[in-house]
Amino acid sequence: MAAAEEEETNSKTDSNQLNVQTFFELEECHTVISELQRCGCCTRCILRLLGVKRQPLFITPNEVMIQLMKAKQNDEEPSPSTDNNGETEPVDKEVSDSSSQSSEAVCSVCLGILQGLCDPSSVKMLADQVREADFGFDTFTMSMTLPLQLLIREHCIFLHLKSVFSKLYQKTIHNNIATIKEVYKWVCGPVMGNALDVKFYFKSPMEIMVTFTHKETEKELNKLLQQSNNEPPRKKFRRGYNSGAINSPGRPVVLGAIKNVSDTKFKELFTCPPPVPQQLSITEVTCSYSAVFVAGRYNKYSRNLSQTPWLIEGQRKTESSMQEIICDPIQNLFKASDFKFSASGREDVDVRTLGRGRPFVVEVLNSRRPVPTQEELTALQKTINRGTTDARVRDLQCIEKDDLNKLKDGEEIKTKSYSALIWSSAEQTAESLAFLTDIKDLTLYQKTPVRVLHRRPLATRERVVHTISAKVIDAHHFRLFLRTQAGTYIKEFVHGDFGRTTPNLGILLKCDVDILELDVESVDVDWPPYLPEEEDADEQMKEAEDKT
Repeated sequence: MAAAEEEETNSKTDSNQLNVQTFFELEECHTVISELQRCGCCTRCILRLLGVKRQPLFITPNEVMIQLMKAKQNDEEPSPSTDNNGETEPVDKEVSDSSSQSSEAVCSVCLGILQGLCDPSSVKMLADQVREADFGFDTFTMSMTLPLQLLIREHCIFLHLKSVFSKLYQKTIHNNIATIKEVYKWVCGPVMGNALDVKFYFKSPMEIMVTFTHKETEKELNKLLQQSNNEPPRKKFRRGYNSGAINSPGRPVVLGAIKNVSDTKFKELFTCPPPVPQQLSITEVTCSYSAVFVAGRYNKYSRNLSQTPWLIEGQRKTESSMQEIICDPIQNLFKASDFKFSASGREDVDVRTLGRGRPFVVEVLNSRRPVPTQEELTALQKTINRGTTDARVRDLQCIEKDDLNKLKDGEEIKTKSYSALIWSSAEQTAESLAFLTDIKDLTLYQKTPVRVLHRRPLATRERVVHTISAKVIDAHHFRLFLRTQAGTYIKEFVHGDFGRTTPNLGILLKCDVDILELDVESVDVDWPPYLPEEEDADEQMKEAEDKT
């Protein structure tokens, strides 16, 4: 508790004392600051290169720099001067000019990203672009795409600092400084939040992506990659570099290229310290909402309803589909740009899904509104169910992405129960079918059925029928009940598919049989969590069965 309180205290800029912690002693700081100012570094980059990592200090960097330099003059810890009334005294003009000297030109290290582009006015302009994108959200996070030549320029300044201050700058310091991304988020995140009147978090489903480009210095990146391209193929392969990607490298490629160039060679290729550019970086804003996952279970009561839109040569074969019944209202609720629908297996168009239904999940892409409450999803579920008698949705709820693993894990051990209306060429009685109940864990060998060969590879799959039972309807018809391993082709188990499934029901009964109707009675996966319902599901199911 004490450590947490101390951290909270240190995270605030106190009006009476500003404790600036760096890698160096005060005397050393002053020397490094003077050199970095001479190299054209902005104030925030100077603080970064001194090892400052506390967020509040980057919000008012000029004040911090003034206090550092004045503290050196007074040979004491940096703290703002105050008069007897507790108000800050004006700082000498010479000190003030010295601290702001590097802000007059574009920073040689960050290419202006931590200068004017961090000003509240610039951030508010970005916020206006976010508003124009018409997203609704309660929280947001910021991400950045930076010019890759920043990696080169930061390496240049460190090589220079190590040559001038060999005892102060070691390799470990390079890895411990605050990054440009971190500082930009520290400074601009709260400003963006205030401008949008929402909260800024470092983790949020709403992402505001700020992309920076700097055309003036792209030649530096091309020079490095050209040098890398001239290296022996073995090194390029080990680093994962593809010469065809020279115009669109990734960060690991550039870091690998820098690592593989010696310091001596690097100084021949690039000016150390890096030269001051003439232009600021250019910014572009894009917004995206992390995928939201909506899960539930569905019943399908129609024998003329496909799971997904059924199109052959551009022509619809069914009027609607389970995907459209479920996903279109969800997409409208979320104001989403797109979605992905998947279910725990699939049934044929003429197969009903009864019982508690089949689990499904909808991945909602780029939603333009906050995640709905459970009350809103329950209301949407009722709206879907009132709109059709062909289908029904239950247990509709938002889930986390990690919850999908539970569904995938269940695929390995899942079983399904079926009932089927069977025709038999030979007359059947309860006695003639009784032996089926004694069959347990019957292993089948099923070649890919003829009806799905156009979309699935030819293979022989081993599946298990756990239990079988039958109930006679008349001499040539009976109802077959099965509990099988997931992935079992039930229709083929009945009629044999020209001998491609063995054994099959025809072999067991020693006569010709065919399947007239098939229902999925249950999908035995306890997912997603059950949600109690107010309406009478049995009544709706009865209405659907009467219609069928």
